[in-house]
Amino acid sequence: SAPVSAPVPCPVGYLDPRDFHDAVAKAASASDVVVLDVRNWYESRVGHFDGAVLAPIRRFSQLPEYVESNKALFHGKDVLMYCTGGIRCEKAARYLASLGENDGAAGGEKKNGDDAGTTGRPRSVRQLRGGIVAYARDVLGAEAGAEVGAEAGAEAGAEGGAETKSAYKGLNFVFDNRGAVPVTSDVVTWCDGCGARSNRLGKCAGFGCHVILVVCEACGGGNGEARVFCCGSCEAQERSRSETTPGARPKRKPCECDGYESRRRRLLPTPTPGSVG
Repeated sequence: SAPVSAPVPCPVGYLDPRDFHDAVAKAASASDVVVLDVRNWYESRVGHFDGAVLAPIRRFSQLPEYVESNKALFHGKDVLMYCTGGIRCEKAARYLASLGENDGAAGGEKKNGDDAGTTGRPRSVRQLRGGIVAYARDVLGAEAGAEVGAEAGAEAGAEGGAETKSAYKGLNFVFDNRGAVPVTSDVVTWCDGCGARSNRLGKCAGFGCHVILVVCEACGGGNGEARVFCCGSCEAQERSRSETTPGARPKRKPCECDGYESRRRRLLPTPTPGSVG
């Protein structure tokens, strides 16, 4: 086999929020541009940029596994990347830009088969400088974003008569007791219990299960008591637990929702048959 030549360098750069806004708008009609959300699935589920690829990952460390399984989606394309504040993008951008380097190492050989030459290496990677927080502040006039006063800032931006139509729709998930703060009033997802449009965050009712769900007011009981399970196996474990001897602590088993397919279904704009209830 012929030796593989060194891969073409993949430049990594930044776009200020307003430039990123314009780039996302142009990406809608460009087949060689991909908008990539590198956050976890429960973050991107409640809010994301128009047309973005939402990776069904439960934690950031799973991003390489997702990219490896979807190399053709990124290979040779311009990637517009974003996250909450920009930190995760720094790591993700370096990772994407490094794809294919080992294939071009000394002594490397071309691969055979359908995957030959498809490393997933983009043509370029550009990150949203400052992340969603900066976009809300600089483009929409919302103050502070994920910092204090984000909710009030989002309202002030809307009332201030800003003419820019947001390319980001919905909530910005934050890792504190607020759960998520509004960037726009759009509701981009649905309740895991009944399928109704909702962006109210909750958790699986299963004991020891920490899967973050969307649970509307009706399905949540209105008193903070969750009544929605992430999957049938988790509900079965909870039922079995309630039937065991008082004081016993049966070991929890992994449930059906701990997989890409389950998370991918929840990222769809509308529920599919069997996705709710």
